[in-house]
Amino acid sequence: MRSNILVLGLVFGLSSCSGIGIVADLGVLQAKPEGSVALTDAGNVSNIEDFTNDLADSFGITDDVSTPYGRVEVSGLLATFTFSGFIFGDNSNGSLQNPYGTLPQGSNIDSDYSLTNLKGAATLDLFNLGFARVSPGVCLNLLEVSTRSQVTGNPGLNEDRTNLLTVPQLFLQTEVDLGYVDLVVEGGWMEASLSDVSGRLIDIEAILRVRPIDHLEVFAGYRWLDLDADGIQDGQAFDNDITFSGFTFGLGFSL
Repeated sequence: MRSNILVLGLVFGLSSCSGIGIVADLGVLQAKPEGSVALTDAGNVSNIEDFTNDLADSFGITDDVSTPYGRVEVSGLLATFTFSGFIFGDNSNGSLQNPYGTLPQGSNIDSDYSLTNLKGAATLDLFNLGFARVSPGVCLNLLEVSTRSQVTGNPGLNEDRTNLLTVPQLFLQTEVDLGYVDLVVEGGWMEASLSDVSGRLIDIEAILRVRPIDHLEVFAGYRWLDLDADGIQDGQAFDNDITFSGFTFGLGFSL
């Protein structure tokens, strides 16, 4: 609900500015994560492969989950600013294939897994024919990946791990707008290695809008995130190798 209020506030606040076009979408993201996570015990940072667990097989994360999704595009002159976000969460049960932090291999566990994303991008029109444009730019992707697991029946034996990643990306956005039908395809990429963490993030999104009447639209799209991040935090090595993907759909309006 708070994310919806923020989106609406941005729209109405900016709509008073002349010469600015605004498109706001509110809907649902139906998605799930796939891949693996690894977390060593304290002081053991060299054999991370022995601590790798599959999200489906070890944590029981197998189902698509619906989560609120919001997106705002603000365009004016030759620039476009895009903001979007979602909060994904899933509760599951599984059995560890390998140790996870201090949790032993074979433990039956209860887990809370969440992925929160906020994305902001700024682009400049390199090629614009009115009905079609190609716009390179930059993007800032904020990702919070949280895994909270405890041994079933023993809440004192648990691992609570949250990784907050702030990732600047090279970004490209393309659009074909035929009036009543509008298609936007965009993608961001970055690979970097810092002192305590290294990784790669690829983020691709496509959204198709159909406008049956002026200012009102129905949209459907697809979001694909590929995250590979590893490092050391609080004396424990971690590795997140996750692909998060799913479909978006909902309603929107334009000014």
